[in-house]
Amino acid sequence: MGRVLVEQLVQGTDVHLGYFVANRHAVVAANRVLAGAPVIQTIMTGERDALRARLPAVLPFADESARRTVSAVLKSWLVLVQVLVVDWLTEQTCSRAELRDICVGAVLGALRPLLPADRVPDWP
Repeated sequence: MGRVLVEQLVQGTDVHLGYFVANRHAVVAANRVLAGAPVIQTIMTGERDALRARLPAVLPFADESARRTVSAVLKSWLVLVQVLVVDWLTEQTCSRAELRDICVGAVLGALRPLLPADRVPDWP
């Protein structure tokens, strides 16, 4: 399960980064120039909530009570990814693969205490 989880996170993060790269100018504008606009905030929150709803389906929980905690971790992680990617789109201080690995490593590190010991994925 650990390897499958990591592969899914890597693939999903690659797709997410691909979207941001393909829409670089709109993403930077939405996050830097228009971020205070209520319509933009609603769109960005909706996108994060949709991603946050899909991710728990691939995560093995130690117990059901962990679901709320995992949801909060994922919400925070998605904000981290958003900030990192917007900075990366404007400055590219690392490679795309390094950025992806940073994002995946961050969520795995944050979720590690919530996963059953036999389901903790190896990373990297």
